[in-house]
Amino acid sequence: MEVLAINGSARKDGNTALLINTVFEELNKEGIETEMVQLSGKIMEPCKACWACSRKKNCVHKKDQFQEIFEKMTQADGIILGSPVYTANMSANMQALLERASVVTDMNRGENLFAHKVGASVTAARRGGALSALDSMNHFFMLQNIATGTTEPLAEYAAEILEADIYEIMPEVPYTETDLAYYTNGRADQEQNDPSARPAIAGKVENMEEYDTIILGYPIWHGQAPRIISTFLESYDFSEKTIIPFCTSHSSGIGSSADNLHELCPDSVNWMEGKRFEARTMKETMENWLENVRVK
Repeated sequence: MEVLAINGSARKDGNTALLINTVFEELNKEGIETEMVQLSGKIMEPCKACWACSRKKNCVHKKDQFQEIFEKMTQADGIILGSPVYTANMSANMQALLERASVVTDMNRGENLFAHKVGASVTAARRGGALSALDSMNHFFMLQNIATGTTEPLAEYAAEILEADIYEIMPEVPYTETDLAYYTNGRADQEQNDPSARPAIAGKVENMEEYDTIILGYPIWHGQAPRIISTFLESYDFSEKTIIPFCTSHSSGIGSSADNLHELCPDSVNWMEGKRFEARTMKETMENWLENVRVK
């Protein structure tokens, strides 16, 4: 029995390849032969009948490699199609391959194999923690959702990309527009000027122990994370967990905000480098960042 994996990612050693190789390890243990085809760099353009081959003996176009891949697909007992998603669609080279292979009517011969073997292998791969943050198993995405609303859209993008759970860090006493007005000595100003301020949070996470990686999103207020984020970090035991921070702001960078939050966590926390995003950041930008974050 042979399983063929087609990697539609432009990155030969990216997240798609990492996941495929981890699945291969599990399949190989069962004595199943495996092979991966990398689509990037492949030419899948059919002959254009330009007759250059007859005039110059060698075609000026590179050999169309679709037939080679197609033959492997029809000979395999099972096929894994692996592709990143760009703006809600799979990669262009994967789409091109599938369009040209649409005449294949016997692509389901490995259905039983994949329902059991591949499904179990993907689960094992995710639990192994060797993949990037795009692995959603046991990951928990959190966001600071307040009246300014700049963090919420990015959090929703990331949760969709990762298929992760979302927890909204909501204040027990909601912020009003007056509370958030800068340089008025309002509530937010007072909290940010007091490093010991710990605004109360409405609700709690009942199953925090089930998550091993936290993606923590927050806006920047006066150069720092809102103090309610400090409340959150001090409310749970994050020992041995990974925390990946990101912030949103109109002008300020992530600066010392992430470092100051890191100091509130146990030494055993794997605190990853943070990232600052502008308001109205596109989903594709968030996806590119997550795809390149690697959990240590």
